Amino acid sequence: MEDHPIPQNVTGFQFRLIGTMTVKQFAYVAAGAVLAVLVYYMPILSFIKMVFVPFFILFGLGLAFVPIEGRPMDAMAMYYFRALFAPNQFIYRKRGGKIAIASLVLHKYVHLAFETSEKHQTSQAKEENLQTLLRSVREGKIEADSPVRKRRPIIISLEEEQAIQPAVFDKRATEEKRENQQEKEAAQDQEKKKELLDRQIDTLRRALNEARTQAVPHQASSTYAARKKIHEIERQLQEIEQQKKQLEDDIIKLQQRLIKQKRPEDIIQKSSVRRIPIAIAQSVGLPKVSSPNLIAGIVKDARGNVLPNILIEVRDKEGNPVRAFKTNGLGQFVSATPLLNGIYHIDLEDPRGQHRFDTIEVVASGTILDPFEILSVDQREELRKSLFET
Repeated sequence: MEDHPIPQNVTGFQFRLIGTMTVKQFAYVAAGAVLAVLVYYMPILSFIKMVFVPFFILFGLGLAFVPIEGRPMDAMAMYYFRALFAPNQFIYRKRGGKIAIASLVLHKYVHLAFETSEKHQTSQAKEENLQTLLRSVREGKIEADSPVRKRRPIIISLEEEQAIQPAVFDKRATEEKRENQQEKEAAQDQEKKKELLDRQIDTLRRALNEARTQAVPHQASSTYAARKKIHEIERQLQEIEQQKKQLEDDIIKLQQRLIKQKRPEDIIQKSSVRRIPIAIAQSVGLPKVSSPNLIAGIVKDARGNVLPNILIEVRDKEGNPVRAFKTNGLGQFVSATPLLNGIYHIDLEDPRGQHRFDTIEVVASGTILDPFEILSVDQREELRKSLFET
């Protein structure tokens, strides 16, 4: 099968006469020469001939062979005269009409204001219902066959908070910040719920004291109704106190988890990372390092196979990326420039998503760093650990 010819610009094809000279270039040179000859034979002063004969010759050669900023001289001359007579001043004329986005923004603010007023009205309605209940208890209007309306208990479970796991150091810095923020917001919500329960307890205690003072011994029916109201309020008070106790335990557990996340000893070197001495680095297939504060190493899977094209990112202690590179075909990597002295974290990522790596902490102190041998954790390795390790 024969090879196809290389595609060429057929529309811009030009015939060539001598070498690379096109017909157009030859026409420019010939026109300049003809004009020079005509001037030479014209009956004018010799001084004028000495000026115009070289001018027409050089002008024809320039149009044919001399470019201006990479473009032919004839094209640049045409652009110049076209721009010379083109308008270069414009006048702005405002035309009436309201921008459509203004109406959209106005509608948005009206909608937000409507929602805010609805929420405010809902909270006011709840407050009015509570005040009505307390007045009924104080005035003794709730009879025995009409028990006190039970407020829906506030159920606070630790299972909802367990969905927010503590920050795992082997993820990105952005994920750590987001999870820490979620933990802090959960603790703040628990504090607000605790304050709400305290207010409810105070309200029920005041209602209980008022109900006890209204228990008059000379009327048996009213005494029975008052005692029943007292028992009902005591039961609600006991339920809310239990919820408060459970809430306090949850707050303590959340605070302990937040404190544990901030401990520096959580950042440890994993067993999947080894430091190879420089003396034996090349013998085991690691790259040679001869300058201080250079990061080098090799990446393998759990079975010892090298992993190419693994993305590597070096971040400082504030989480800012300072270096980024990837492993070569042999699984090796070396930073091109040395790092400044300080503490750095190395994150590895598999673009295919088949391997997972632990975050590595390295301290650069102006000395030659030992190369790393990094082992990944894939799905088969995690399954093996879950089955055979305790």
